[in-house]
Amino acid sequence: MKKYVFKGVMFSLFVGLLLVFNSTEVYAADKETLINAWNAFILEYRIIMAWIAGMGALTSVLIFIFHMVQLGNLSSHPIKRREAMMNLMISMICTALLGGLGVITALFYQIMLV
Repeated sequence: MKKYVFKGVMFSLFVGLLLVFNSTEVYAADKETLINAWNAFILEYRIIMAWIAGMGALTSVLIFIFHMVQLGNLSSHPIKRREAMMNLMISMICTALLGGLGVITALFYQIMLV
Protein backbone atom coordinates (compact mmCIF):
# COMPACT_ATOMS: atom_id res chain seq x y z
CA MET A 1 0.00 0.00 0.00
CA LYS A 2 2.87 2.36 0.78
CA LYS A 3 4.17 1.81 -2.74
CA TYR A 4 0.92 3.07 -4.21
CA VAL A 5 0.81 6.06 -1.86
CA PHE A 6 4.33 6.98 -2.90
CA LYS A 7 3.45 6.66 -6.59
CA GLY A 8 0.32 8.74 -6.05
CA VAL A 9 2.34 11.49 -4.39
CA MET A 10 4.90 11.39 -7.19
CA PHE A 11 2.11 11.57 -9.77
CA SER A 12 0.65 14.63 -8.01
CA LEU A 13 4.05 16.29 -7.91
CA PHE A 14 4.57 15.62 -11.59
CA VAL A 15 1.21 17.08 -12.56
CA GLY A 16 1.90 20.07 -10.31
CA LEU A 17 5.22 20.65 -12.01
CA LEU A 18 3.55 20.44 -15.40
CA LEU A 19 1.08 23.10 -14.35
CA VAL A 20 3.71 25.41 -12.88
CA PHE A 21 6.44 25.04 -15.48
CA ASN A 22 6.48 24.47 -19.18
CA SER A 23 6.50 20.73 -19.90
CA THR A 24 9.80 20.93 -21.77
CA GLU A 25 11.44 22.44 -18.70
CA VAL A 26 10.24 19.62 -16.45
CA TYR A 27 11.64 16.67 -18.36
CA ALA A 28 13.76 17.51 -21.35
CA ALA A 29 14.79 20.19 -23.77
CA ASP A 30 14.05 18.20 -26.94
CA LYS A 31 10.71 16.76 -27.92
CA GLU A 32 11.75 13.16 -28.49
CA THR A 33 13.18 12.81 -24.99
CA LEU A 34 10.03 14.40 -23.57
CA ILE A 35 7.79 11.96 -25.43
CA ASN A 36 9.88 8.98 -24.30
CA ALA A 37 9.78 10.18 -20.69
CA TRP A 38 6.03 10.79 -20.87
CA ASN A 39 5.41 7.29 -22.28
CA ALA A 40 7.55 5.74 -19.54
CA PHE A 41 5.60 7.72 -16.95
CA ILE A 42 2.24 6.62 -18.37
CA LEU A 43 3.35 2.97 -18.46
CA GLU A 44 4.36 3.12 -14.81
CA TYR A 45 1.30 4.93 -13.49
CA ARG A 46 -1.40 3.59 -15.83
CA ILE A 47 -2.64 1.01 -13.30
CA ILE A 48 -2.86 3.56 -10.50
CA MET A 49 -4.76 6.05 -12.67
CA ALA A 50 -7.17 3.33 -13.84
CA TRP A 51 -7.69 2.13 -10.25
CA ILE A 52 -8.45 5.65 -9.01
CA ALA A 53 -10.87 6.28 -11.89
CA GLY A 54 -12.56 2.91 -11.40
CA MET A 55 -13.00 3.41 -7.66
CA GLY A 56 -14.33 6.91 -8.30
CA ALA A 57 -16.86 5.62 -10.84
CA LEU A 58 -17.96 2.78 -8.56
CA THR A 59 -18.33 5.12 -5.59
CA SER A 60 -20.25 7.62 -7.68
CA VAL A 61 -22.72 4.98 -8.90
CA LEU A 62 -23.20 3.62 -5.38
CA ILE A 63 -23.85 7.12 -4.01
CA PHE A 64 -26.34 7.73 -6.82
CA ILE A 65 -28.19 4.51 -5.94
CA PHE A 66 -28.14 5.44 -2.25
CA HIS A 67 -29.71 8.83 -2.98
CA MET A 68 -32.37 7.24 -5.19
CA VAL A 69 -33.33 4.87 -2.36
CA GLN A 70 -33.28 7.75 0.10
CA LEU A 71 -35.57 9.77 -2.18
CA GLY A 72 -38.00 6.86 -2.33
CA ASN A 73 -38.06 6.52 1.46
CA LEU A 74 -38.69 10.23 2.05
CA SER A 75 -41.72 10.63 -0.20
CA SER A 76 -43.98 11.96 2.58
CA HIS A 77 -41.66 14.64 4.01
CA PRO A 78 -41.33 17.59 1.58
CA ILE A 79 -38.27 19.27 3.17
CA LYS A 80 -36.24 16.07 3.41
CA ARG A 81 -37.40 15.07 -0.09
CA ARG A 82 -36.07 18.37 -1.47
CA GLU A 83 -32.76 17.78 0.32
CA ALA A 84 -32.58 14.26 -1.12
CA MET A 85 -33.28 15.64 -4.61
CA MET A 86 -30.46 18.17 -4.21
CA ASN A 87 -28.11 15.39 -3.09
CA LEU A 88 -29.20 13.34 -6.09
CA MET A 89 -28.47 16.24 -8.44
CA ILE A 90 -25.03 16.75 -6.88
CA SER A 91 -24.19 13.07 -7.30
CA MET A 92 -25.36 13.19 -10.93
CA ILE A 93 -23.15 16.21 -11.62
CA CYS A 94 -20.16 14.52 -9.97
CA THR A 95 -20.75 11.38 -12.03
CA ALA A 96 -20.87 13.43 -15.22
CA LEU A 97 -17.67 15.26 -14.28
CA LEU A 98 -15.94 11.98 -13.54
CA GLY A 99 -17.02 10.66 -16.93
CA GLY A 100 -15.64 13.77 -18.61
CA LEU A 101 -12.34 13.33 -16.82
CA GLY A 102 -11.37 10.57 -19.24
CA VAL A 103 -11.92 12.87 -22.20
CA ILE A 104 -9.88 15.64 -20.57
CA THR A 105 -7.08 13.20 -19.78
CA ALA A 106 -7.04 11.94 -23.38
CA LEU A 107 -6.90 15.51 -24.69
CA PHE A 108 -4.09 16.35 -22.28
CA TYR A 109 -2.16 13.27 -23.39
CA GLN A 110 -2.59 14.17 -27.07
CA ILE A 111 -1.51 17.77 -26.44
CA MET A 112 1.62 16.52 -24.71
CA LEU A 113 2.54 14.44 -27.76
CA VAL A 114 2.05 17.27 -30.27
